[in-house]
Amino acid sequence: MCADLFKNDWTMRMMFIGVERGLIHNMMNISITGEPVYYNLRNLALTVFNLTNLTSADDKMVKIKAPELLPENNSYIPETWIPIDALQNIPEENRRVGVVTYKSPNQFLFKEELVRTMAIRIEVDGGRQLQNLITPLKMKFKLLDLIIPVNYSLSCQYFNEYGNINLPDTVFWKTDGCVTKINDSVVECICNHATPFAVLLIADLSIDGVHWQVLSYISYIGCGLSAFFTAISFLTYVITTYVTPTSPKCRLPAFPFVLHFELDLFRCMFHPVSISAWPV
Repeated sequence: MCADLFKNDWTMRMMFIGVERGLIHNMMNISITGEPVYYNLRNLALTVFNLTNLTSADDKMVKIKAPELLPENNSYIPETWIPIDALQNIPEENRRVGVVTYKSPNQFLFKEELVRTMAIRIEVDGGRQLQNLITPLKMKFKLLDLIIPVNYSLSCQYFNEYGNINLPDTVFWKTDGCVTKINDSVVECICNHATPFAVLLIADLSIDGVHWQVLSYISYIGCGLSAFFTAISFLTYVITTYVTPTSPKCRLPAFPFVLHFELDLFRCMFHPVSISAWPV
């Protein structure tokens, strides 16, 4: 019963995600040691990093290791880089970053989304939100499934948990602020904010203007040819009818003519590429 309620009630599920985020921050607050602290919570794993000494090879990014939840998933753990300038305004004693990996992304799936990587969450101590970053954070995801169906593409997306559940376009998975770069089985996501992330498989069903124009030309040429031969059929019918109006054989073209005319008219009226689809 609880599972069905969690599955079907979007409001309940969003509340669960919010409570989970609060618990993660509570755990980050008690992780005050200098070394990373690891928590295995069965369905998710959390590692808290104390970034008081911000140094890296290029002084712009610091690499942090996402936690391993299951040994068999080790090769799919995302690599993560945090921009140093995003933490400069946070007091050193509060420079703690929590990175979460999930056993399953199901709690974030509201519309049958197709996730092709592990889901990861990045949080900063004190309930702060890393957003509108000058230097974006970077993540590298390894694909769980290398097969990409035709007319689908990979997309780096984040889960927006701060929108209005009554306005679906303001919540769930979104792409703004994220750039997708693909190199074989690795997808690099560059985003200017920190939230739950994953790489989704997105159906690419759009047709650009050039293709619309080509399809429209084909449609108009086909309808033009149909109209031409319909006219020829009509003239043939008229001529044969008036030449021998009493001959049964000469009246036979009437039925195929009417059938041909109606089929052509129906096709031109309900053709999927209509004038309204012409690109402007």
